[in-house]
Amino acid sequence: MKTGSKKLSIPHLIDAERDLAFKPDMGTNSFFAIADVETEEGRKFNILIHQLEVPAPAGVPRKFLSIFNVFDIDNGTFKSDEIIHSEEEVKYETDCMFIEMPNSKISGDLHAIKASANFDWGSVELDMQFPGEVIYNGGTGVFDFVGNIPTGQYSVTKGLGSGTLNFNGETHKVFGKTWYDRQWFWRHDFFGNKEKPMKGTFQEQDMYWTWMNLTLDNGDVLGLWDIYLYGKLSSWVTMAEPDGSHIVANVEPLAESASEFWISPMGQRYPTNWVIKIPELEAELIVRAIKKEQEVPSDILPKYEGLCNITGTFRGKPVTGYNLVEMVGNWNKDRMF
Repeated sequence: MKTGSKKLSIPHLIDAERDLAFKPDMGTNSFFAIADVETEEGRKFNILIHQLEVPAPAGVPRKFLSIFNVFDIDNGTFKSDEIIHSEEEVKYETDCMFIEMPNSKISGDLHAIKASANFDWGSVELDMQFPGEVIYNGGTGVFDFVGNIPTGQYSVTKGLGSGTLNFNGETHKVFGKTWYDRQWFWRHDFFGNKEKPMKGTFQEQDMYWTWMNLTLDNGDVLGLWDIYLYGKLSSWVTMAEPDGSHIVANVEPLAESASEFWISPMGQRYPTNWVIKIPELEAELIVRAIKKEQEVPSDILPKYEGLCNITGTFRGKPVTGYNLVEMVGNWNKDRMF
C-alpha cells in the first residue's frame, strides 16, 4: 500500500518511522492498534490491542499493561481485559518497533504492522498494511500533557488489515480497516523543567482527557483531543491532507454537549454522547457510543475505550462514520470540576 504521491516536506521533530521504536528514557510508551473488521458473512467486530508502559517517575520500577478489547457489534458483547507485567517479562527493541509481552505482541514499520493478543478468553492475530499517511496531532505531534510535560503523539491512518479472531468459542477470519497510534511522554519540558510529581492515582488528579479517531465515510479522518489539565481546557482536531499538510481546528469543548452519562463499575462517570462542533470545518457531528458499557477495568488506570457511530455534517455536507473514544483521568462521579 505504499503511496507514490509527493509529500509536503515539513521538518517535524517526530520521525514517524524512527519513533515507532520503544523509548527507554521516556516517562511512558504507548502502542495502540485498532481494527474495525468483519467476517465473510458480514459479522462485525471492533478490536483493540494496547501495550502501555505505566507512567511513573524516573527510578521507579517499570510496569507494563497488556490490554485487549473485543466488541462483537452484532450481538452487543463487549469483553476487555488488562494484565500487568514487570519489565523482566517484557521484550522490546530501541531501533525498530518490537514489543512483546506474555499476552501480546506488536512489531513492524510505517507500512506493515503485525499485532497479536492471546488471553484465556480470546485471541487475535492481525496483519495491517498502511499507505504511510500520518496525522501529527496538533500539527507537530507534540503538545503539553500530563504533568505539564510534552507528549509525542501521532496516528498512522487509513490502514487495511486481515487476520484470525478467536472469541466466545468461535474462530473467525476477519478483514477491514485499521488505525495505529504511537505516544510517549517526555520527563521534562524543552526548557529543562521536570515533570510535576503526581500524588495518588490518575483518578484523583486535576485532569482528564478524551481522544477520538473520527473516521468519516467521505474518506476524511481526524484526530480529536479534548484535554483538561490543572484548570486549563484545550480542544482541537487535526486532519492530514493527501500531500501531508495538516489542518488544525478548534473544537467547542466536549463538556458543553456531553450527555447520556454512564456510571461504571469502577466509579467513573463517562459521557456516551456528544455533539462535536468544528466551526472552521463547517462540521457538526453527533457521536454516540454503540454500547455504554465499554470500560477497561483496571486497578492502575481505569479508562473507557468505546466504539461509536457518527452522523452529521462535515464541510457542510452530510456524513456518517465511526470512531473509538478514549477517556482517561479523573472521571470520578463525585469530582467537583
